[in-house]
Amino acid sequence: MYALPSKMSTTADNRAACSGGGGQPLHRRRPACIWALAAVLATSVFGGGRAAGQGTEFDEVVNRLHAFRAEYGKAPTVAEFYELVCNHGGIFRVARSDGQALWDAFCETQQGSVSKQDLAELHQATRNAIFSLQFNCEMEQRLYERGKRVSVVRFRSKFAKTETKTLLWTDKHRDGAAIGYLRAYDGDKVRTLVTHAGVTRGQVQRFDSWSHFYLADSNPLFGAMLLDSPRVIGLELTLSDLTLFLDSPGAAVFEERRIVGDNDCVVVGFPGVEICVAPALNFAVVQLSQLSERENAPPWLAHRCDLSDFADLGNGVWLPRKMERRFYADGPAGPWVVREEIAIFDDLRINQEIPDAVFTGVIPRGTTVLDTLRNIIFIEGEESSIQSMIERAGPRGTAASPVRVWLVWSNVGIFAAIVLGFLWYRRRGSTAKR
Repeated sequence: MYALPSKMSTTADNRAACSGGGGQPLHRRRPACIWALAAVLATSVFGGGRAAGQGTEFDEVVNRLHAFRAEYGKAPTVAEFYELVCNHGGIFRVARSDGQALWDAFCETQQGSVSKQDLAELHQATRNAIFSLQFNCEMEQRLYERGKRVSVVRFRSKFAKTETKTLLWTDKHRDGAAIGYLRAYDGDKVRTLVTHAGVTRGQVQRFDSWSHFYLADSNPLFGAMLLDSPRVIGLELTLSDLTLFLDSPGAAVFEERRIVGDNDCVVVGFPGVEICVAPALNFAVVQLSQLSERENAPPWLAHRCDLSDFADLGNGVWLPRKMERRFYADGPAGPWVVREEIAIFDDLRINQEIPDAVFTGVIPRGTTVLDTLRNIIFIEGEESSIQSMIERAGPRGTAASPVRVWLVWSNVGIFAAIVLGFLWYRRRGSTAKR
């Protein structure tokens, strides 16, 4: 574990254990609060002055926030903040500048045990300590309708990555059907292998501008917010990159502490997102939740991810061996589960050498392969295939293929025969007239 600065040390005075949410971002999309927050900032910049709605109720809430510590000896928790706002007319809306101003006032009351900058730097150092990663995963996905399970999908996955190469293999089973999917990037091109209904097909193609590998639900880096977003081409995965998250407007480290499993956690977040990090695990993310606003009532839990059974992999890197994600829908009786995913990781290894063949030798011999880079179809491993002929002919454009040479000379011969035949016919006709 890294040696932490003294200002990051935790003390018993700040510990106020309370129940609360946590969770994981919705897959492949940002929460609505991020876009709403952008609208808030735009309103703040162009609106000028006090926004409509900042009246007596607004001032009363701000005064209560500033008086909270004197009355209770601590800053308000996130839940207490929402409750306080709702008890005074429910005027807090993330998409309004008065709501943003209230959130800023709430953040000003906080005296967190760690600064945003220190936490971001520590998380960046943890991410930089991972040069390669390998693991296997077993995941079960359950779908529900009004509390009744209606479908179960099981996945088995294998993952391997270095700084420039990535491999993801997934075997999906649903309703008795199995689909195998493999994708390997060797730093130059992507090889894909799909097996369905007993038929296997391969493909070789260019790297298509963004990476599917990092978006795998069965990737512990995704849940632990350890993705390096600038290196995931074409995407900014704010809720999968804690460093990027902490740099977002409105993000704050709260004074509040929560107990998640066996961990006493620091709470980080901005409106609609709450993250729990465990100092005992080198400030690893152990829980993340997304909240959704409702009219004149506290937000409801829309999504939660719990990470547990952490493995100490050295260099200050702690990764979860279990990830549980639950998605909720709101109803008259409160939120209910519509989907849950439980993933178990094993054989977690970091910074071990991975042979290049892991990323290149993924297409079995005899597989039909479509190569979109050269616009050809060939049989992997067969010497008589078009692939072998192209390789013997050399790089494309520098030497002609034997097949192509034969076709050219055949056409020349046919054309010459037609011309000679025509000349002979004319000569014969001219002789007959004489």
